[in-house]
Amino acid sequence: ARRLWRGSDLGRRTRALVEQTSLGSARHRSSLNRRWTFLFLLAPLVVLGPVVGHDFVFDDQDFLVHGEVLHHVSGLVRGFTEPYWRIAGVEAAQPYYRPLGVSAFSALWLLGGGHPWSFHLASLLLHGACAAALARLALRFGATPTVATIAGLLFALHPAQVQTVAWSTCLTELACTGCVLGALLAWSRRRSLALGLWLLTALLFKETAVAGALV
Repeated sequence: ARRLWRGSDLGRRTRALVEQTSLGSARHRSSLNRRWTFLFLLAPLVVLGPVVGHDFVFDDQDFLVHGEVLHHVSGLVRGFTEPYWRIAGVEAAQPYYRPLGVSAFSALWLLGGGHPWSFHLASLLLHGACAAALARLALRFGATPTVATIAGLLFALHPAQVQTVAWSTCLTELACTGCVLGALLAWSRRRSLALGLWLLTALLFKETAVAGALV
């Protein structure tokens, strides 16, 4: 009976309809994802964009401005061989290991010629990417597109996020958060290798990513 059904004209039409519907759904999801990504990248740029014209603050001065190691190409790899704060000449009680954070700081310093705008712009884009990942994760856990969009925008535009975006050395936290969200998305899709790579990358940005591993 199954063979007769598959070979019948009605069976062929049904399969074609299912394939078209699946293709249409995939295209719709792809289009939605592109619009979402644009929305969440744009929202922080519009609302928090003025921070791009601001100077370095707090630890930024000690670590970025006075951390001359970061001002040279060698700074791109220096974080893999030295504790985080020693890069700035500070012997901290806790020898944090954040090599990818140090590499990112050095790259942004070289890219922007030592000006704060490159750090602030990178932070804004990372923050928007985190918001997009959070909204997508909400969808994976059953939220409607409307609820997921609201959750992402609330994360992107909440006043509590201003400090993390405006404080240049908090870029490690933004990158760590984005990688942990990527790991959770990989986990929801049962992609073990991607999960491990996301978590490892997060840990190399900031040690607090261990919380993502515990989840």
